[in-house]
Order: sequence, then structure tokens, then C-alpha cells
Amino acid sequence: MKHKIKSILIGLSALAMFSTAPSINAYNISEPKIIVKSDSIDLHVNFSKDGKKFVYSRMQKKDYNQVITETVVNENGIEKVIVKDEYMDVKPAFSPDGKKIAFFRNLGMGCGSIYIVGSDGKNLEELIPATITRLSWSPDGKEIAFTCMGEEDKTKVLTAKEAEAIKKQEPNKNYKAGDELKYKTLYYAIGVVNVNTKEVRTLAKSEGKAESPEFTDDGRILYLYNKNGGYGGQELWIMDRDGNNKKQIIQLENSTTRTINADKSVTLVFKEGTIDHFSADGDSIAYSAGSRERILHVIPKKNNQLAYDAKELKDEYVSALYVKNLKTGETKLVTDEGNVWFPELKNNKVYFSRCVSLETDHDIYSIDLK
Repeated sequence: MKHKIKSILIGLSALAMFSTAPSINAYNISEPKIIVKSDSIDLHVNFSKDGKKFVYSRMQKKDYNQVITETVVNENGIEKVIVKDEYMDVKPAFSPDGKKIAFFRNLGMGCGSIYIVGSDGKNLEELIPATITRLSWSPDGKEIAFTCMGEEDKTKVLTAKEAEAIKKQEPNKNYKAGDELKYKTLYYAIGVVNVNTKEVRTLAKSEGKAESPEFTDDGRILYLYNKNGGYGGQELWIMDRDGNNKKQIIQLENSTTRTINADKSVTLVFKEGTIDHFSADGDSIAYSAGSRERILHVIPKKNNQLAYDAKELKDEYVSALYVKNLKTGETKLVTDEGNVWFPELKNNKVYFSRCVSLETDHDIYSIDLK
């Protein structure tokens, strides 16, 4: 009991890192129940709309360089492997009628294609090429949302300082202030593909990184956003199906503070919050989030302003699972014991994968929130 109380307090302190402080309570719930136990790597669980069956992918290493992936449908505790191959098939998602499953086939380095297969394992077909992505069907089953990546042309008018810096690095280029520098940049945005025509619409393209979309029951799209383009989302947003009316729902704190001490040493405090994954059901959203706090003591070396010694005073990471009610704004802690990944919220139950690290075995758990 002492361990459980301590665990809840740690989770509440992690939630204090939110820039917009929500109402925080903890669910009074029993211990999580294991629904899938295996020695493979089990990840993203996705339920059919009626909640009677779920699909997940599991990977087993055949040797050092090769994996065998099985896409598994579990109905009433009975499992059926519908796709088995030597590709890395991940992120399976049921269509609204439960008759089809979309998944991403990773051919290497996160590149591959989105595929669709019947829930009986028949009629496998490639939809479009893509990079590794979570998939979500629209409520009418006509479209699938995914993370898309692309290149776009950019133009920048150089300042005198920027022109001089380029000249030092590339002496053969004689840039001056006011010149235009043309370059290409990568972007991450939300793509929506029509299942029948394969036409793609690109939404939420910006300077940051938009990823991991999910359609809500009313046809809007939730997605993660990271203004710095790094891993995970600092913010959770929602928008209309056409990309309009964007609204921020959750924002985590990411900050750096710098304190100069009397001995001219510097103390740096980094606070990083990321939303790893989320799932919506009705007016509620379950999400896994991590908060990391690092404190460094930087001491400059004598007679050399560019050299320094750094000592790490603290590096603490807390991973936890929360549920937020969109109508009331209330956020509740579900659990912060172990690494929590890929929550799926369905009918007042939250399902998730738990592991020591991404490289170790994953078990799939469920918690009743009633």
C-alpha cells in the first residue's frame, strides 16, 4: 500500500509540469489485468467499434537481423493470426464496420506502405507508400488518417551576419545581405487518404511536427504537435476533418532555466514533457506521457572560456497514463507504475502495453475505470 501511495504522489508531481494546470485526481481502481501474456514484443492494440474484438501486432526475433511479425485478431479470448511475414507490420486499425484492418508495413528505416487486409486475412492490398505511422479510419470508413512527411522549397532573405557565416563555411559562394537563399526542408503533417481513389489531402502542415492522428466519433481529427520537431508531442490538438478550427487541448512544459552562480559556474535545469500516445472514446482521451527533469552543473575551466566540465546532478524520468474528460477538463491519473505505452480507451476500460524498455517483452494490460 505504501508503494502505491508513493507511486500516485510521483505521478501527481509529474502532472504539475503542465503549463495549463488541470484538475488532478487519481482513479480509485484495482490492479491492472493482463489480457495478453507473451515473450514477444506486443505493441499497439486497436478495438473494433463494437468492442468485441481487438487487433495487435507482435514481433519475434528470428535472428539478429530478422523479425517475424504476426498481425493478430483476438475475439472473446480466441486469437487468429491473419498476416504473418518477415516484414515489420505495425499499427493495425479496424475499419468502422470491423471487416477490414489497415496497417503499416515497414520495409526498413521507417519507410514502407500502408496496407489494407480483410479481418479474415484475405484480400491484402497496398494502399499508398508512407513512412511509419499510426493509422485511424474516419467514422464513415471512407478515409484513413496518417502521418505524412514531405519536402518543400523555402526561401530566406539573408542578413549581413548570415551571409558572412555562409561565406566562411563556403568561400566559393559570395552571398551578401539581402540575397535570397533557396533550400529544401522536411515537414511532418497529417495526411488523409481516400480508401477508394487513393487521393491524399495534407492537413496541419506547419513549422513544427504534426503526427499520430486519430479520428473522433464525430469526424474531427486529434493529433500530436511538437513545435521543435522532436520525438513525441508537446501538445495535443484537435481540428475539423477539413483542417479548419484547430484547437489546443493539452500542452506539456518544455523549458530550460539558467542560473549563474557566485563562482561563475552555471546550473542548467531542463524540463521535458512528451505525450507518447493517446486514444479517444466519446468525450474522454487516454494518453501516456513522460516527464523528464535534468539538472547540470557547468564549471568553466580556467583560462579557457570555451572549455568546461559538466556534472549531472539529476536525471529523473516518470512515465504515466492519464485520462482527460474533454467536457469537464478534468484529468485523472490511471497508473504510473512501469513504462506505459500505446493506451487504447474503450467502454470505460483502458488497455495498454507495459515493458521495461522497448527492446524487452511487452504484455498487454487492461484497467476498468468504473
